[in-house]
Amino acid sequence: MKCVCGEKLREIKTEMDFFDGSVIVRDVNAFYCPKCKEELFDSKEGDRVFDKVSKLNIPMPFESRKKISRVGNSFAIPVSKEIADYLQIKKGESINIKVQSQKRLIVDLC
Repeated sequence: MKCVCGEKLREIKTEMDFFDGSVIVRDVNAFYCPKCKEELFDSKEGDRVFDKVSKLNIPMPFESRKKISRVGNSFAIPVSKEIADYLQIKKGESINIKVQSQKRLIVDLC
């Protein structure tokens, strides 16, 4: 099997971590591209790993649905007091926002 870059993929065993490293699945079958340094998984292996993790039934600490509001020329996403208290964040603190895809943002506290 070849990578999109044209390099031949090697079969490897690797691990995947979930929930910021609190859950680690070992011995995951993957393909590795030595040129791109990417690890690729087929759908069968992805389903196997997803089934293992979903059976753990780990609740997300908080989940909330918010409407995006406008502040001047910018947009804002309100953070509930419950989430702010849990994260111990205060007004004026900095965050780092990464765009992972058109449907996903990653927000890290600085």
